[in-house]
Amino acid sequence: MSKEKYNSSNRMKVRFEKMLQRNFDGASLAEVKRAIEFSLGPVPHINWPMNDSWAVIRARSIDETKEDITNPNTFGSPPPIETSQGRANLVNYPVFYGTFDSRTAMHEIGVPLGTECYVSVWEFSKNTPHVTVFLDNADARNDLFAIKDGLPSGLPKGLKGGYTEKSLRVALELRAGAFLSENYSLTSKIAHDIIYNNSASSAGLVYPSVVDPYRCNIAFNPEFVEENMRCVRVYKMVWSGAFLFRILARGKIETGIVDWQDTGSYESDEIDNKYSGSNGPLEIHPSALKVLNDRDS
Repeated sequence: MSKEKYNSSNRMKVRFEKMLQRNFDGASLAEVKRAIEFSLGPVPHINWPMNDSWAVIRARSIDETKEDITNPNTFGSPPPIETSQGRANLVNYPVFYGTFDSRTAMHEIGVPLGTECYVSVWEFSKNTPHVTVFLDNADARNDLFAIKDGLPSGLPKGLKGGYTEKSLRVALELRAGAFLSENYSLTSKIAHDIIYNNSASSAGLVYPSVVDPYRCNIAFNPEFVEENMRCVRVYKMVWSGAFLFRILARGKIETGIVDWQDTGSYESDEIDNKYSGSNGPLEIHPSALKVLNDRDS
């Protein structure tokens, strides 16, 4: 009977959907873990090693009258006092949210069309991390396609719970799908246990993007970012919906200060070239021009 509990994919789905309807406000982390295990069984964490070829892209809408855009810290993690509950953080527990391409970063912050935003590029300066992956698979359209080798191709050694390979994939898919729900009281506690309690022995977590099914978000502990990452470029951009158009300025980090220059005044450099391409900050598309023309008219 022990295998029956978790090998039934339909049973897992029914139980997990009921769990997502619960209000976990005020629930302890232990209660959240028990609820997940009751629905899915002891589904394992899966950690994936990042490397120096990755950069994390972060977007913010900034009030220049109150914030110093020459300070790289302005584009980093928010202070605890300004931190409300998010998909991957509890109140007063900030995390460093990012993505892996500029378009998704802009889309995630939910600003109106035509809004000027700041998009910063962050590289690993010291230790490249292991991150806990809340995905069930990664296909060629996903910006973490390389992660496919880190996902289980069979049953992990020593895994308990009576899983089959199929039921484990279902369990991983359902748990990842929780981050697409509006149940922040659940997902923020899952994330907090990883980011602040180090329950998965990783620096942060990767989970599906709500705005694009083939993109992912990443969340780090701010202390890890401060010790192991650096901002290498900032762009002032205009959000134009499906595409980006970099219009106003590029900020290069020189001796700890963001040196801003008009993007049309000089050639691109190695950082621009490294992160340019179909998803990078150099992307231009005709649909972006309409937003700019409407805004300027």
